[in-house]
Amino acid sequence: MQARNAMLMALALALAGCGQANDGSGGSGGSVGALNRPGPALKPVADGAGRPTALREGDPLAEMDAHIAAHRLPEAAVGWRTRLPAPIQVGFPKDRHVHWILDTNRGRMVVRLWHQVAPLHVSNVLYLTRLGFYDGLSFHRVRQGFMAQGGSPTGDSSGMPGYSLPLEVRPDVKHDRRGLLSTARATGPNTAGSQFFLTFRPAPELDMNAGGDPRNLGYTVFGEIVEGLQTLALLEAVGAPPNVRSEAPRQPLLIERATVEVR
Repeated sequence: MQARNAMLMALALALAGCGQANDGSGGSGGSVGALNRPGPALKPVADGAGRPTALREGDPLAEMDAHIAAHRLPEAAVGWRTRLPAPIQVGFPKDRHVHWILDTNRGRMVVRLWHQVAPLHVSNVLYLTRLGFYDGLSFHRVRQGFMAQGGSPTGDSSGMPGYSLPLEVRPDVKHDRRGLLSTARATGPNTAGSQFFLTFRPAPELDMNAGGDPRNLGYTVFGEIVEGLQTLALLEAVGAPPNVRSEAPRQPLLIERATVEVR
């Protein structure tokens, strides 16, 4: 915890930030919204570009920590979760996987992140997690038979981290089963930020070119639960039933702590 606090204290916040906006998700299952009016977009970099030689072989945690430590801030700013600069895209090991560990008030879930599919989104999760961004945030939108959405920096479905991510979608990567990790966004293709969702069922309506329509941009799938499907079931159990308008869970669902490991 002390190391994490030191990282946070050392981070240079983007004081310009970005405006907050309302959730663009709508009220029914079948769409997943994050926020509109995002800040500057995170862009991909060539493999190894600007990286110290020792990090080019893929030590993503060390690389992200070095990026965070290189920016200095005398003290943590109020509202820091909505005023962050964009992270870098890190390199990843070829023979290991990054795992995102979510300790919730209903139990633990371990998500294997798919850096081969969506390196920007995985880099973003590493960045936010190493800052302690997700600690104490809630799953604010949970609909039975659809998904659980979390990661709002304000806890009420609004807010962006201060930057945005572009889509990283492929026609062969689909929302085809329970327990997948995907990114919430608004209507534009480059409007994802910190919000994510975990699927309770296959959701082909969220795929790229869904229904054969090339105008369907889809949502970025970038991980899968490999441990803790029983915890996912507990989240769903207190979610809003499909036949009610509200999508807020019937009991508080909290991310008590998020961590990342390379295994």
